[in-house]
Parts: sequence; structure tokens; C-alpha cells
Amino acid sequence: MELAREVVATMDVVVTEAGRQASDSTARPLEGFRDRLRVLSSQAAAHESKSRGHGRPCSEMVAEVLGTGGDVRLAIAVGLKEAGAPDFELNLNGPKGVKQALAEEDCEFKAALLQALRWRLKRRSGAARRRALSLYVEADVLDTQGGDALFASLLRSSLARQAEQFARLLECMSGEPEGRGYLMSANGHLIRELVKELVTVENDTPRRRALLQALQQCSRRSSVQLAAVQGGVVGWVVEHLYAHADTMSEQSAEHMTALLVNLAQHAAGRHACAALKDRLVPLLADMLEHESIRVREYVHGVLYALLKQPDCMAVAQGIGLEEVLEALLQVNKAQGLVTHARQLSLVLQRVREEEPPEPTPHTDSDDEPPPVSPAKNAGSPSKSPTKRGDKETGGGE
Repeated sequence: MELAREVVATMDVVVTEAGRQASDSTARPLEGFRDRLRVLSSQAAAHESKSRGHGRPCSEMVAEVLGTGGDVRLAIAVGLKEAGAPDFELNLNGPKGVKQALAEEDCEFKAALLQALRWRLKRRSGAARRRALSLYVEADVLDTQGGDALFASLLRSSLARQAEQFARLLECMSGEPEGRGYLMSANGHLIRELVKELVTVENDTPRRRALLQALQQCSRRSSVQLAAVQGGVVGWVVEHLYAHADTMSEQSAEHMTALLVNLAQHAAGRHACAALKDRLVPLLADMLEHESIRVREYVHGVLYALLKQPDCMAVAQGIGLEEVLEALLQVNKAQGLVTHARQLSLVLQRVREEEPPEPTPHTDSDDEPPPVSPAKNAGSPSKSPTKRGDKETGGGE
């Protein structure tokens, strides 16, 4: 209960001080903030209890990772960024700071710290989020300069909650160009470790979905595409879509098909897909009527890329894909789905070998391609979407 008592003792002082400096409109949200902290204090007590026997006490570690104050304010300083709540700098790279805490033995506190580091990004927007991420990168919180040892240990933690929180932090970091660049450091070892772990996960869990989205967003770059292909990701995705496309979560189906779009931009990815043509092309034909609009768009994009492969084209013609596309094109036109109708028309032209004008081809360099809007690009029916404010393309949501 030590950590819980320290949080309770601290929170009233901090919230009261913030209230003195706040306007009436800001003071009201602080009441909700106070309630959130009280809930967290009870959770902290549970973490304290679970962590006994796993290295140093949670309360000692919490006090050390804070850069100012020296008391137990992790929830305030890192995670609970509410309206009017005070904010503090973190001891990211100093003695007994965040990086050193992450290198400690697995414990519930590390899971809470990883969650808080993610919240510090998610609960900010625009320049504030990018600045927070830049501080992580500058401090090298995952110790990439020391290799991939810390990354691998966090990725494969024996504590399920800690492993999930790390996966969700990676997902959050990969949403920004600087975060993707950071995850590609250490000569690509981090990405290879991520790929190696992802293809071993069978169940459709939040952790797997987070790892999948992190890889999908990083796969905008050619070196990541190649690492994913060499790590067997194409076969893994095809196997899971073939077996579970109708039962997996919509989020997983979207991330997997978006990842295939990106991998199909690389020659090695297209060759890997062609090797699975007898299973993949009929699978994509079935998924043309998937209930998710995004999945259908990504399927259009994968088909468009693969039908340049003679082997894939032969399978498409053998299963009557042209007739399927013609029927769906009429349905989409009747329903007023203009973008889908245009995409289907482009895929249909490729099946008929009536080539539309090609955009500038994507080379196998490590530069991320320029932004492409599916609704405006005449030469490609679908690209994985770009986040607002992100000047790179090819990743997912």
C-alpha cells in the first residue's frame, strides 16, 4: 500500500495548487482529474502488491523516473494529461531514469510506465505530441544505440500486460514519421525483431493488433517491406486471412490487407504473393465483398499490383475474376459508391489488359513515397491511408 498512500498524499497538494492558478472553467475539470487519480491510487496499490518479489519496490522506481519533485507523481507527470493538470519534465535518460527503469526486471510498474509513456503521446496532439516523441527519440528510451537487447526483452516480456503495453507504445510511435524512423534504427534489427515476434502470434489479441499496425505503418519504406517479406509476413498474412477472414476482428482484417498493399509495392513482395497465387487470388476475389469498406479498398490495391504478375493474371482469368468485377462495378455504380466504382474499373482494365496510364513507379529505395489520395490517383485504385499532417504514405490508420 506504500505507493497508493504516496499517490493519495501527493495528489491533493498538486491538484489544489493547480486549482489556485486556474480559471473557474479550468478548475471544474480538475474535479474529474482528482477522481481519476483516486482510481489510479487503488490500481497502484494492486500493482505494488503484484510487484513484490520482482526486483525493487514500485514506489522506489516511480520516484526515480520523475525528473522533478522527487515524489510519486507518475500518473500526473506522464499519463493523465487532463485539462488544467500540471505537466512535468521526465527523467528520460538520466541516472535511474525511464530508460534504466525499462531495463529493470519485468514487473507491473514497467507495464504502467509503458502505458504512461504512450498516454503522454496519445493525450497530446499536433506539435505537442511530436515534441514529446522527439524527447523520447533524443533520449533513446529504447536504447537502440546499444543494440536490440532492450527492445527484444520488452517485446517478449513474460508479463502479458507489459508485453501488450509495449506493443501499444510501438503502435503509437509508428504513427509519426520520426517514430517510424526511430524504430528503423539499429541497422533494422528492431524491425526484424518485430517481424520475428509477430509471425509467432496466433490469436487475434490487442497485442497482436498493435504489433500488426506498427509494422504496417513502418512498411511504407522499402527496407521494412523487404525485411517483412524475408521474415515470412506475406505467407503469415495469407494464411490468417484464408483461415479467419470472416471471423477475425475488422481491425485485424484492415491492417493485414493494408500491409499486403504496402508489401506488394516491393518486387520481393509481389514475387512472394505470386508464389501463393493459387490461394491468394481466389481469397482476394472473395474479399471484394467484405463488409469493411477499407478492407475492400485495400483488396482493390493488392489485386491491382498483383495482376501485373503473369502467374497471378492466369489464376484470375481461370476463376472468372473479370465477370465478378463487372458485376460488382454495376452494383457500386447503382449504390453511388463512386470511389469504389472507379477503383473496380481500374482493376477491371488490368484484368482485360487495357492498361490505364501508370503513375511514377515506386522504386525499391528506402524513401517513403509521396502522399497519394485514392480518390484522386488515376493510376492506382488504393493506397494505405496517410494520417492528417503526415507527409508520408503507405501506412494505415
